[in-house]
Amino acid sequence: MGCLRGRAGRQRVRRVDLDDPGLDTLFLEWESAYQEEWRSPDSYITSQYTRKCGILHRFTRRGFPAGLRHRVLELLLTAVQRPYRCHDWYYPGLVRHLGDTPLRARAADLLDADDPLTRLRAAFLLHLADHPPRRITRRTWRQWLTDPDLAPLPVR
Repeated sequence: MGCLRGRAGRQRVRRVDLDDPGLDTLFLEWESAYQEEWRSPDSYITSQYTRKCGILHRFTRRGFPAGLRHRVLELLLTAVQRPYRCHDWYYPGLVRHLGDTPLRARAADLLDADDPLTRLRAAFLLHLADHPPRRITRRTWRQWLTDPDLAPLPVR
């Protein structure tokens, strides 16, 4: 990172985009495990939500190294079980890149969760694993919920 002089003579740090899937995964794990610290203004120079969005978008489009599959699976399953956070809608797009991980078995286990939203999200992941769309958008989840042909699991 380098410093640049701002208009008022202040130094500001130039943002550098690192394209390191390992560091990107660590960033997402930090957001998942330490939300309050992650959101603290002292923890970032630029918007952490923009970075999260960029990482998830890049992983959705390009995938990630096979060595990171189990860590990314844990991130996906954690996102399914927690209250929605900004840009979490990108996580389901990772399903098609998870390959031979135990995604189906782990998502099937979540079909018995106490939280009805977790059960629906798990059913959505299983649907995506069986019918991978070309891309996931913000509307994909709502379309799946309202499409009578897809018949999501009833909420207990």
